[in-house]
Amino acid sequence: MKSSMLSLSWEIEKNLAAAKIPDNIDIRDEAFGIDPGINYGIAQVYRKFIYVAWGRLDVRTMKKPNHYMEAAEAAHRLMETIPYVEGNDLHPVALEGAAFRSKFGEANLAYVRAGFYLGLRSRGYFPELVPPMSDRLRVIGSGKAKGEELWPLLNANGADAAVLALYAAGFSFSSNFSKVAI
Repeated sequence: MKSSMLSLSWEIEKNLAAAKIPDNIDIRDEAFGIDPGINYGIAQVYRKFIYVAWGRLDVRTMKKPNHYMEAAEAAHRLMETIPYVEGNDLHPVALEGAAFRSKFGEANLAYVRAGFYLGLRSRGYFPELVPPMSDRLRVIGSGKAKGEELWPLLNANGADAAVLALYAAGFSFSSNFSKVAI
């Protein structure tokens, strides 16, 4: 698979991971990527490092339909923990959009995605909703590949968030793959 060209050496502790981005990769200094859901992943590119966290939203009841609204509230609270930005300090944020051909849960996931989106907006960010295959095509080189195939040591949600953060940071497989060591 082409994606093996973006090799990062991850340091992992519980549900957190960090990796140094090779110096010859040309990307923005700061960007975020979020794989929304009750099980979520959040990644931040910051000064040639990428930091990834994953977890599960604190939902008190799993009775439908309320648990999706509770998840939306929890996502909003989670996003309120990131630093507030104003004006020219805005950093790109890629928030995974809907997979319209998915067989399960997209309608209910919309509530959770909205919680992440509104939480980001409350902190001054303007997230870009990115179709799942678009970020993968640009970053991995294949729209069908998943982040966990590229970085199997990461949780699937964390790996997908890392792909989204690299997307928001402007990484492009087609312009960088020859620069990165396997």
